[in-house]
Amino acid sequence: MMDPIVRAFAISLSLHFLLFVTLEAGNRLNLWRFSPFAALARTMKQVTPSVKRRELKSPKDAAKAEEKPEDVPLVFVDVDPSQAVAAPPENTPYYATVNTLAGNPDTKRDRQTPKFDGKQDRILKTTDSAQPKPLPVPLQPARPTEKPPEKKNEPEKPKESLLPVSAPPPKPELKEGDLATAKPAAAVIGHPDLPPGETLQPTPPQRTRPRTVAQAKAQLPPDSRSAIQGEKMKQEGGVRRFSIQASTDARGSPLGNYDAKFVAAVQQCWYNLLEQQRYSLDRMGKVVLEFRLTYDGRITNMNTLESDVGDLYTAICQLAVSKPAPFEKWPADVRRLIGTNSREVRFTFYY
Repeated sequence: MMDPIVRAFAISLSLHFLLFVTLEAGNRLNLWRFSPFAALARTMKQVTPSVKRRELKSPKDAAKAEEKPEDVPLVFVDVDPSQAVAAPPENTPYYATVNTLAGNPDTKRDRQTPKFDGKQDRILKTTDSAQPKPLPVPLQPARPTEKPPEKKNEPEKPKESLLPVSAPPPKPELKEGDLATAKPAAAVIGHPDLPPGETLQPTPPQRTRPRTVAQAKAQLPPDSRSAIQGEKMKQEGGVRRFSIQASTDARGSPLGNYDAKFVAAVQQCWYNLLEQQRYSLDRMGKVVLEFRLTYDGRITNMNTLESDVGDLYTAICQLAVSKPAPFEKWPADVRRLIGTNSREVRFTFYY
């Protein structure tokens, strides 16, 4: 007589074999399309696209759904508008007012970054620029003066010169081959403290270290093309593309035009506050602020991420951002580019 365990195993094996043969035969003969599960699957496939079509109410909504958000670079950089090009660079973390491509006057090196021969290595800036000089005050009309009464029957006296008339000193005769008497064109001739015939050579101006913000700004060359003040960056590198003036890769954007005015307003307020505190480079360091700039120019949620200059100069940086607010409202193209009603901004001040 067969063991019950062996018999149960044989029955289970037979049932599994029969189930496998049935499923395989139905799959090869395509018999399962008539099953209720296949009908349910076809119904679900028909319902799902119709629901999606109802969600897209108009062709404009469908175009917006397929439109991919534009990749906006993260770091604003002040560039020279005269170096603008038509095509933007492909991959760059910088955006600006115009499109620029990296270039150097010397094209011997081929590196990833261009070379800049500036004096600071903290902020990327391609040119030296200072605040444009203010326009002169218009002249006021002079007050009318009363004419003196005319004197009659008085002969006119000849006008006398207040300076004594003296004959000009005789010029030395030049002989052929004599170069010792030739003087540079830049020499100052006729100084009263020097004997006749001697000249005073002008001394070149010496650049001293500035002690105040006003002195530092005065030493920068004027550049009316940029509203943001600062010195050119110092950076080792070099690229093969030729450019008369060193430049970097930056993508022109409407956001760059807005941020250029925003940075200039904050910078000018910061300088004014430092002048009021008589800042004279007694503290060196940096302050990093993070805040939210809304579409209507308001500043909210300001936080200090880093500061090593003390509470006073940290508060000056915070006031430089909040005092000029509200700033200009975002133009329509900037709102379309951002896609929201606010943006997070990180601002770094260097003392």
